[in-house]
Amino acid sequence: MTRTQAKNLLPYIAAFAEGKRVDVLSGGNWLPVAENTEFLPGLTYRIAPEPKFRPWTSEEVPMGLCVRAKSLHAWKGIINQAIDDRVCLGVCPAISLADLFKSYEQLTGEPCGRQVL
Repeated sequence: MTRTQAKNLLPYIAAFAEGKRVDVLSGGNWLPVAENTEFLPGLTYRIAPEPKFRPWTSEEVPMGLCVRAKSLHAWKGIINQAIDDRVCLGVCPAISLADLFKSYEQLTGEPCGRQVL
């Protein structure tokens, strides 16, 4: 591998080392690289785009879902009511769907929203 080839591959290797998803172009399709991959000159790589999310609408809110505060994972609540653009987490006052999206996450770490395709 030449220095120029190494320089060209470096952003993809760094992203991979940081835990980001890196794809390789194969047969016209982008496929995730394997966990024990070798980055080879001559192949086309990309740092996979991060998925984008938006707040749920009141119709999309999964009732009974347990969520946690992003700033304090110890605080958890269950979505037990959705009214217009607000939700109730247990006995706490209702919060807006925008605040739910901004300040809370599902227990899996997924956002409280829907992925935008």
